[in-house]
Amino acid sequence: MSKDKIQPPEELIEKVRFIADTKEGLPFNYRGSLNVQGVYYQVRPLPDGSLFYMAGGKFIPNLTFRVELDGSVMVKKYKPGDWETSVDAAEEMVWKLFEETTPPEEELLRRAKEEEQKKKRQKVSYYEKRTRDEPRDSIAWSQLARLYMEEERYKDMENAIKKALEVEISPLDCKHLGMTYLAALSNSIRRKKIPILGYIPSSITADSLSYTPEETRGLARESLGKAYEICKKAGYFDEESLKELELAYKAAEECSDSAFEEYERFKAKQQIKEDKEMEERLRALQAEAENDKNT
Repeated sequence: MSKDKIQPPEELIEKVRFIADTKEGLPFNYRGSLNVQGVYYQVRPLPDGSLFYMAGGKFIPNLTFRVELDGSVMVKKYKPGDWETSVDAAEEMVWKLFEETTPPEEELLRRAKEEEQKKKRQKVSYYEKRTRDEPRDSIAWSQLARLYMEEERYKDMENAIKKALEVEISPLDCKHLGMTYLAALSNSIRRKKIPILGYIPSSITADSLSYTPEETRGLARESLGKAYEICKKAGYFDEESLKELELAYKAAEECSDSAFEEYERFKAKQQIKEDKEMEERLRALQAEAENDKNT
């Protein structure tokens, strides 16, 4: 929130967001019914991916605020008054309209998918602009690389990670780059295409990065070797994570099915261990919640 003298209640902010967001998704012939007692609600996307909300008079809003990509809220204008009493009525109207306009499940899934893609594009645009304006922001480059990977823009992803490493040599970025090359190598020379890591799609190949398999192999060895050297020297990773890097480097070095399978078995055991730890944490949380309920 901004540091103006008068701040709107958080509950009011949440209700305005809910009404305005819902209004945008309604058929046009239903939208006007949410303008209860002459109070209007609007939301508009901004070029950087943030959202600008307005509530109040049709031409002069009483409340305007901006929601950033990280979820933070910046209030631009707040004029308290009787208009706020209509917000609850508008919220009730939203729930009534939901009952009248809820489409079949298939349509809901399609809309949800479209909305998800829209948000991803907004994030990509935001980080592309961020890296243009602040080319020394290594975190922004790393985030952009992750988004490019989700869109299967593998060459752009590789270039973004390289830009991050030009600014700061990060063990995680070195590892990510090395694993990307290793996955591309594995998918190019082996019959079965299994992601080397869960977050690297099995569709990546040496060709999608514009390299030959042998070039990709050399790049994998270079990046994984650098990641191991940095982590070992700085004590950045634990022994198990270093073992993972060792096996990954071995797979790139030997370039054999047995070496790849050894790495994959190691990762499978890691996943089983992580799943068990997660189950134990969930059981502990459930027991804690049960105890709180009984006390």
